[in-house]
This record gives sequence, structure tokens and C-alpha cells, in this order.
Amino acid sequence: MNLNHLQSFFSIAEHGSFSKAAKAMHISSQALLQQMQILEREVGASLFHRSHRGVSLTQAGRHFYDGVKHILSYTEALRKLCQETLFTDNELRVGTCQEITSTFIFRVSYEYRKAHPNAALSIVNTDSAIRFAQLLDSNLDLCESHNVETIGQYGLEYSPVITAAHRHCIVSKKHPLAKKEVITVADLKDQTLLLGTSLTDSFGNPQLNIKEYGVNTKQFSNHASKKLETALGNAIYFDYLFDKPDSNYFNAVPFTDPHPRTFGFVHKKNPSTEIKRFLKIASKIGDSLNDDIQI
Repeated sequence: MNLNHLQSFFSIAEHGSFSKAAKAMHISSQALLQQMQILEREVGASLFHRSHRGVSLTQAGRHFYDGVKHILSYTEALRKLCQETLFTDNELRVGTCQEITSTFIFRVSYEYRKAHPNAALSIVNTDSAIRFAQLLDSNLDLCESHNVETIGQYGLEYSPVITAAHRHCIVSKKHPLAKKEVITVADLKDQTLLLGTSLTDSFGNPQLNIKEYGVNTKQFSNHASKKLETALGNAIYFDYLFDKPDSNYFNAVPFTDPHPRTFGFVHKKNPSTEIKRFLKIASKIGDSLNDDIQI
């Protein structure tokens, strides 16, 4: 989804009017209408009720608004963080592919820059399928990852920072699984599971055993679409509750994971001083999250 379209949607929702939003954004009402038509096609739902008194959000629109508000907030915070960076030859490039929540990577980046104000840091969105190749090509210095057994043979190392990650299934409050105390692999059969990562990594190794779970899979392009699909009861997704879902729309049900995984970062062997500093801060924040996570 186009970030400009999300900003336009947010402006319309805030002003309650296409014309007022268009004026505030210095574009024509027709251009704004065309943007929303494209956005509604991508979402697959109507986002606005239109009347002579103005516009109001549909139920889907209200769910979408909550997600967009978070996206724009994080985008602005990360933009400022990156713009404030002093670009030097020691710039640290961190790849993120939504495996660890945006809240976590933001906290680590913020604390790193606060502790090392003259350090250069870039947060790079990357596809999970190519992240290890990017490390080997030196396009990234480290990237988010689960524990991966095969990376050692490629000259890469895995540094866990979150060791007590208890996985949950996030489901709509009206979903049949929302009433369960614990969800098992058998419960997931024929469900639609939303994925933010590719099924295989750079070396062709599976990142999730779909056959074992017996689920249908669907990629989500951003967190807003993930939350919308889930809130409407069309799908579910895995999470580790580092950023707890809205209890008005979602239930977080513990999942009995047959393959418990830690979270951390992958990097080349013999990491630089900058990487060691970043990992030290990430581990400290990870330890505090371990204490907060409840099964």
C-alpha cells in the first residue's frame, strides 16, 4: 500500500470531509477520491460512509484507522531517527523484516542512538528471503531472525536476544478459537495464517513448516492489513506480545509451539564494535521483555 494513500485516508478520517482533507493536503478533491478508490480496492472493503453531511468511517474503516495511526506514528519516528543520524563510514545497517515487532526494533534503535549519539544507524526494510544474502554481500550489518541451524556454514552467526518467546495466536474476538485457553497445531488445521515473511530463507531453507500446521497461508503487506483481516475473522497470525493487541477486537491465545524459537540478530563472524554495542542493548531490552511475557 502507498504511504501517501494511508496519509490521505488518515487526513479524511480526521477532518470528516474529503474537501477539507484535500485543502489541508494541497491536492484536488478528485485526486483524493481516486486515491481512496485505489486504497479501498487494495483493502477489499469500503472504508467510508458518504452523505451530504460529510464522511464517517465504516466498521472496517475504524479498524483500518487504528492500524494506520500506528503505521504513520512509527514511520515518522523512524524517519526522524534516521535523519538525525550522522552518516559516517561506521554506519550500522540493520535489516528488519517484521519478524520482531516494530515496537521492539524501535526501542533498541532509540536506546542505541541515545547511548551513542554520534553513531550512524539505518533501519532497512528487507525481504526475509534475501536478508542473509544481503549480509554476505555487506549490504546489511545485521538483521532480525529466529534461530537458524544452517547459517554457520555460510560464515554467519546468530546472537539471541529474546530467549523466552512464548508464541500466541492472535484471533478475532468472534473467532471460534478465541474461546480456547490454549491453541495446538491440530486447532490450526484449515485456518488462514497471515505471514509477514517468506516461507524460505536466502539458502532455500524452510522458515515455517506449513504442512505440519495444516494451514492456508496469505502474505500481508503491512500491519494495518494484517490487523484488519484478523479483526474481521478472516485469518489469524502469530505474535509474541511485545506489542499487545487491542483487546476490543482481538484475543491473544497461547499457542503450543512444536518448534520453540528464540529471537535475535544474524551477522558475520567477528562482529564490529558497533554491532556488539547494538546487540548488548538489544539483549538488555530483550531480558526485560522476557520478564513481561505471560503465557
